[in-house]
Amino acid sequence: MSVPELPEVETLRRQISPLVSGRRIGAVLEGAHPRFSDAHHVVGSKVNTVRRRGKYIIFELSKGQDLVLHLGMTGQLLWGDRTVPDGGHVHLALAFTNGVLWLRDPRRFGRVVVVPRGEYVALPTLASLGPEPDDPAFTLNRVVEYLTHDGPPVKARLLEQRLVAGVGNYIADETLWRARINPFKRVLSREECSAVRSSLRRVVRESLAAGGVSERDYVHVDGSRGGYADRLAVHGRAGQSCRRCRDLLLHGRVAGRGTVWCPSCQPGGSR
Repeated sequence: MSVPELPEVETLRRQISPLVSGRRIGAVLEGAHPRFSDAHHVVGSKVNTVRRRGKYIIFELSKGQDLVLHLGMTGQLLWGDRTVPDGGHVHLALAFTNGVLWLRDPRRFGRVVVVPRGEYVALPTLASLGPEPDDPAFTLNRVVEYLTHDGPPVKARLLEQRLVAGVGNYIADETLWRARINPFKRVLSREECSAVRSSLRRVVRESLAAGGVSERDYVHVDGSRGGYADRLAVHGRAGQSCRRCRDLLLHGRVAGRGTVWCPSCQPGGSR
């Protein structure tokens, strides 16, 4: 099960933005749990715009505040009327004149925080995010700076969010497979750094075009599913044949995360 990553969160942002931008939050119908109760402070505020940073959705509000939402591992954002969505586990509902934005989160790893505009001390991961994959600041020199010296495995560094924002488990697995780099490798060459950078950008772009990956919990605001899972080359395919060389894919763990790679296409590494 993957945490929603950049393509999934950006897909939701694009779907939500035209529904709520320029509209006031008339009421908070749910939100008693402490991880979501901050939302009660923004009743009456107008949503100026909805943006994304890494895996966070940020509602910029009319009273100089940001409502920052993270979906955690199992969060879903659903748009509808005041009928509570099926399945239970609803922890937040923001009511607008044209509908209700519901947050379901079975494992309650998601979070909503309301802060003064741009002040993210309460969310240190957000405050320290690296550039987005399509940001000009995500340069080859930046990747070289992070990945050409000894340290944690390359996959672990991709997941840290400091080199580049929004990368999770499947993006890291797919990126390294495309770049032909073993996820346990600790020191990369400049050429390998270039391959990581271009492969990561391509994986993000293709997943976003397909509406992201729906492995288990992630769905679009209308309940439909992302279509990129069928195009995954390695993630979730341990024991199956590599789509490039037909060797059997292996499974291990990097930074506590299930990891899949091809021993022929991605040789070496130190485990």
